[in-house]
Amino acid sequence: MNKQNLKTFSSSFIGGIGWAFGASIGFALLITILSYVLNLLGGLPLAKNALNYLQTVK
Repeated sequence: MNKQNLKTFSSSFIGGIGWAFGASIGFALLITILSYVLNLLGGLPLAKNALNYLQTVK
């Protein structure tokens, strides 16, 4: 592997890690905002029913 190929590989690898990190943070922010809005609107009925069921099973 020559020097140019190694430089291209390392640059692409670091770029891929940065892209994955950014996508993960963006997805987490999107889910946080969506959850907050759904909570303000009354929540998710299916999730609420499932949690109530799990609490009564104990």
